[in-house]
Amino acid sequence: MSKSKKQEIMGQVSRFSSATLLTQIITAASSILMRKFLGPLQTGVWSLLQVILNYSPHAAIGVAYAAIYRIPFYRGKQDFKQADKIRDGVFSFSFLTSIIFAIGIVIYAVAKKNTLKEEIFYGLLFAAVLVILQRINNLLITALRAYKEFKIAANQMVLSAVVNAVLICIFAYRFKLYGFMFASCLSFVFNIVYILYHFRLYPRWSFELPLIKQMISFGFMLMTTDFTESIASTIDRLMIARMLGLEALGLYSIATLAWGYVFAFPNAASIIFVPNFQERFAENEKAEHLKVYVSKSMFAFLATMPFFIAGAWFFSPCLVQSILPKFAGGVAALKYLILGSFFAALFHPFEQFVVAVKKYLFLLPLGVVSIVFAILFNFIAIKAGYSIAGVAFAMSGVALFRFVAIYFFAGRYLFKGKELWVEFLKVFGAFCYLYILLHFLSQINLAHLNGFFNSCVQFILFLIFFSPFFIRLNREFGVISTVLNMLNKNLIKKQPQVNL
Repeated sequence: MSKSKKQEIMGQVSRFSSATLLTQIITAASSILMRKFLGPLQTGVWSLLQVILNYSPHAAIGVAYAAIYRIPFYRGKQDFKQADKIRDGVFSFSFLTSIIFAIGIVIYAVAKKNTLKEEIFYGLLFAAVLVILQRINNLLITALRAYKEFKIAANQMVLSAVVNAVLICIFAYRFKLYGFMFASCLSFVFNIVYILYHFRLYPRWSFELPLIKQMISFGFMLMTTDFTESIASTIDRLMIARMLGLEALGLYSIATLAWGYVFAFPNAASIIFVPNFQERFAENEKAEHLKVYVSKSMFAFLATMPFFIAGAWFFSPCLVQSILPKFAGGVAALKYLILGSFFAALFHPFEQFVVAVKKYLFLLPLGVVSIVFAILFNFIAIKAGYSIAGVAFAMSGVALFRFVAIYFFAGRYLFKGKELWVEFLKVFGAFCYLYILLHFLSQINLAHLNGFFNSCVQFILFLIFFSPFFIRLNREFGVISTVLNMLNKNLIKKQPQVNL
């Protein structure tokens, strides 16, 4: 990987991950406002309707997944015509299926009008409109990522969160559920207009059946794999609710909340990796040429994830105690769960490699086995009396299993001889060092400092002891210079131009 390419990817990751974090903060505030304006009943109605919105993309049978991978692949081959044909076909098929899905919702709502509550009936009509707007919105975002327009995607992400929060304040406050859903429609419209204005992408209607079948064949397997991974990652909550009760699930929710924030960076980075992996592989379609991408990505996560994990590990007890004291019983589960994010992050580059070299059939049985292991480990932990902390530990064990499985599967194509085990021992050694630091620094308790400042001391000491990894990270990727360049560019843009 050339120096300029590393800097390009680092800039993309820095910008996109920063936008993701800022968006999460704004979205969390919007979520609180929404619940305050709507109340428990109407929030429950929206949660029910949200299930429809969450599952509606599956009506396109995975073609959007294909677009994410195949468009950058053909652009890497300099076959821009084929990339545009895929874009047009995916847009056309996805838009058509969203129309059919929306019509089905309207027909159901009208047919069942006499048996549905008023909020549900009108909510379904709104949902029909939202399905179409959401599909167009998601397709445009997919296009931004496939064409590596990450600057526009990052700006859109943050502005969308701000606009959505403002619209909720205006409409949900006055008109409750209907105002909230109208605000959601306007938010999607804003996204669509913003993206089309800054990235003049106007797909043509195209319905070539052979191409659509090819995209379905490729995308359906990825969609199915993603579905199994979603089950494996959420089965813990279902089992806690069933075996330990809703109160235990409520305590566990702070663990999943912390996981979401800790995992924001690797999620953002993986979005950047997809088109770069595809373009690189398309140059000559040799698996070994992706080795440097996988190795660099693996080390990047190995060196950065401990920073996020340590932040959550040391600061969560005092933050939960001061802001959500009733949830203090979930702190132990939080600590055990976020440990698994270390291996979950390292899973990403190997997953992208497996998909790039068309060995993605391995991911489906891996997802199924992960579900089985998650159910088994969680059941044992609960029955043994370890409660939600045991479940969190079990889920981290599943994350470790998934990483080990994909590492040794993909490693056969990437590493030769002893190198396979040497690289694995580096990862496992780094994790052991991380856990030892977290455990021993947690024992520091300076009586003359309050909880927050004591956590600051623990975190600073962690940074000192883990600094060799950060130093090498900066040497490999130029992190500090990348961040400084981003800040300088932003400052230059904000300075007023003076004409003399």
